[in-house]
Amino acid sequence: MTGKREKIQEHFTNGFEIGFGVGCIMTFVVLWISLLFGAQLTPGVTYETMIAIFIYPLLFLLTVGTVFLTAGAVKHLQFKKKIREEKRQQQAEKLKEK
Repeated sequence: MTGKREKIQEHFTNGFEIGFGVGCIMTFVVLWISLLFGAQLTPGVTYETMIAIFIYPLLFLLTVGTVFLTAGAVKHLQFKKKIREEKRQQQAEKLKEK
């Protein structure tokens, strides 16, 4: 059976991963929008040159965000399933005692 401290730590870790993933994806969106409109502000810079400069950070943010978001969500759902199974086992033990 998991202790209270382990539950809190697991819940925090899952939430952190999900939050970090969402943050990376939102940063990707903001950077993409800024590239889209930033290229229109200056006449010498084109959209293609801006994308050529920022393509690797964009891909990195999108990849890291997706990985962390997926990992956090899967671990969170697995943790909830584990907690439900423990509760069922406790209820079954109580019924056996009666």
